[in-house]
Amino acid sequence: MTKIKDHGWKDAVRVLKEFGFQYEGTQGDHDSYSKPGQARPVIVPRKASLPDFIVANILRTARISRKDYAHALSPGKKKLSRRAKMENP
Repeated sequence: MTKIKDHGWKDAVRVLKEFGFQYEGTQGDHDSYSKPGQARPVIVPRKASLPDFIVANILRTARISRKDYAHALSPGKKKLSRRAKMENP
Protein backbone atom coordinates (compact mmCIF):
# COMPACT_ATOMS: atom_id res chain seq x y z
CA MET A 1 0.00 0.00 0.00
CA THR A 2 1.30 3.43 -0.92
CA LYS A 3 2.08 5.65 2.04
CA ILE A 4 0.29 9.00 2.09
CA LYS A 5 2.37 11.87 3.41
CA ASP A 6 0.91 15.07 4.75
CA HIS A 7 -0.13 17.30 1.88
CA GLY A 8 -1.85 20.63 1.71
CA TRP A 9 -5.42 21.19 0.55
CA LYS A 10 -4.18 22.62 -2.76
CA ASP A 11 -2.55 19.27 -3.59
CA ALA A 12 -5.80 17.42 -2.91
CA VAL A 13 -7.76 19.89 -5.06
CA ARG A 14 -5.28 19.57 -7.92
CA VAL A 15 -5.69 15.77 -7.92
CA LEU A 16 -9.49 16.00 -7.72
CA LYS A 17 -9.57 18.36 -10.70
CA GLU A 18 -7.30 16.01 -12.64
CA PHE A 19 -9.85 13.25 -12.04
CA GLY A 20 -12.70 15.39 -13.35
CA PHE A 21 -14.13 16.90 -10.16
CA GLN A 22 -15.51 20.43 -10.29
CA TYR A 23 -15.78 23.05 -7.58
CA GLU A 24 -19.30 23.26 -6.11
CA GLY A 25 -18.95 25.81 -3.34
CA THR A 26 -17.55 26.70 0.06
CA GLN A 27 -19.07 26.47 3.49
CA GLY A 28 -16.87 27.89 6.22
CA ASP A 29 -13.37 26.63 5.54
CA HIS A 30 -14.41 23.53 3.57
CA ASP A 31 -14.63 23.31 -0.22
CA SER A 32 -16.99 20.92 -1.97
CA TYR A 33 -16.17 19.12 -5.25
CA SER A 34 -18.34 16.79 -7.31
CA LYS A 35 -18.59 15.13 -10.70
CA PRO A 36 -21.37 13.36 -12.59
CA GLY A 37 -21.92 9.80 -11.43
CA GLN A 38 -20.44 10.48 -7.99
CA ALA A 39 -22.89 9.62 -5.20
CA ARG A 40 -21.78 12.37 -2.83
CA PRO A 41 -19.55 15.42 -2.93
CA VAL A 42 -15.95 15.33 -1.79
CA ILE A 43 -15.28 17.81 1.01
CA VAL A 44 -11.78 19.28 1.32
CA PRO A 45 -10.87 21.33 4.41
CA ARG A 46 -8.74 24.40 3.67
CA LYS A 47 -5.77 23.67 5.91
CA ALA A 48 -2.10 24.17 5.21
CA SER A 49 -1.41 20.52 6.02
CA LEU A 50 -3.95 17.72 5.79
CA PRO A 51 -3.28 14.69 8.03
CA ASP A 52 -3.05 11.33 6.27
CA PHE A 53 -6.43 10.14 7.59
CA ILE A 54 -8.17 13.17 6.03
CA VAL A 55 -6.45 12.53 2.69
CA ALA A 56 -7.45 8.85 2.95
CA ASN A 57 -11.09 9.86 3.54
CA ILE A 58 -11.00 12.21 0.54
CA LEU A 59 -9.58 9.44 -1.66
CA ARG A 60 -12.14 6.91 -0.44
CA THR A 61 -15.04 9.27 -1.12
CA ALA A 62 -13.64 10.17 -4.56
CA ARG A 63 -12.82 6.52 -5.37
CA ILE A 64 -9.20 7.34 -6.17
CA SER A 65 -6.51 4.81 -5.24
CA ARG A 66 -3.50 5.81 -3.17
CA LYS A 67 -1.28 4.78 -6.04
CA ASP A 68 -3.11 7.06 -8.50
CA TYR A 69 -3.02 9.92 -5.96
CA ALA A 70 0.73 9.55 -5.47
CA HIS A 71 1.21 9.33 -9.23
CA ALA A 72 -0.83 12.49 -9.81
CA LEU A 73 1.34 14.40 -7.32
CA SER A 74 4.67 13.14 -8.62
CA PRO A 75 6.75 15.61 -10.61
CA GLY A 76 7.39 14.63 -14.21
CA LYS A 77 4.42 12.27 -14.16
CA LYS A 78 3.22 10.42 -17.21
CA LYS A 79 -0.41 10.00 -18.16
CA LEU A 80 -2.67 7.91 -15.94
CA SER A 81 -2.89 4.22 -16.60
CA ARG A 82 -5.71 2.90 -18.75
CA ARG A 83 -7.24 1.20 -15.71
CA ALA A 84 -7.22 4.43 -13.73
CA LYS A 85 -8.95 6.28 -16.56
CA MET A 86 -11.62 3.59 -16.82
CA GLU A 87 -12.33 3.68 -13.08
CA ASN A 88 -12.32 7.49 -12.94
CA PRO A 89 -13.62 8.83 -16.26
